Amino acid sequence: MAEASEDRGGMRGKYWPDHLARGFIEISGVRHSLEHLRPFAYVAHIEESNGVVTTVRVSVEFSSHCVSKGPRKGQHFDFSQLDPSLLVIDERRIRRKFLAARHTASTVLPEIIRTLVERPCLFTSQTNFLTMELRELIPGYATGTQYEVYFNVKRLGNLSVLVFVESAYVRDEDSDNDPYKFKKDDRIKGWRLLLNRGRGRPVRRPPGRDR
Repeated sequence: MAEASEDRGGMRGKYWPDHLARGFIEISGVRHSLEHLRPFAYVAHIEESNGVVTTVRVSVEFSSHCVSKGPRKGQHFDFSQLDPSLLVIDERRIRRKFLAARHTASTVLPEIIRTLVERPCLFTSQTNFLTMELRELIPGYATGTQYEVYFNVKRLGNLSVLVFVESAYVRDEDSDNDPYKFKKDDRIKGWRLLLNRGRGRPVRRPPGRDR
């Protein structure tokens, strides 16, 4: 991204690509690793109903929203009053605030995305999807906490897709949106989502649930 090398008002090095390139974000002298959020790729092996195993190449990228919070609508963060080291500028050039709790929880994201074929994925009110992790412990949170992971899937080529993780967080006072009430038929299996996108086939919400 071109803005990653620009110095706009002393913002050099604060864009998300800058942080990723360094492999860490330094907050008040303490380094928080971002190695787990660097782009990677893997091959998903999907067994279809006829017994044939099809492989889909999955490229993965993570947004800065996985470790940061945005301002409320119509507001902004004043980093002249906040610790400037908390600043993270996203791909839309919005100034966001690093949250240590989100960063700690994000360490489980690579595992979640690598096991997407096994997971139920929910249609949201937008064009993306949601998968939820409910395990014994989300790092930094109490036992039984639910972790929400929002992502989209784009076709790159035949049986090749990009999974872009747009945001991931535990729903608390720092949540970025209102909770959405899902029904059972709002979901699609992860393996089918990857396979359909990789083949260029439509991925549609079940009838009667369009938003």
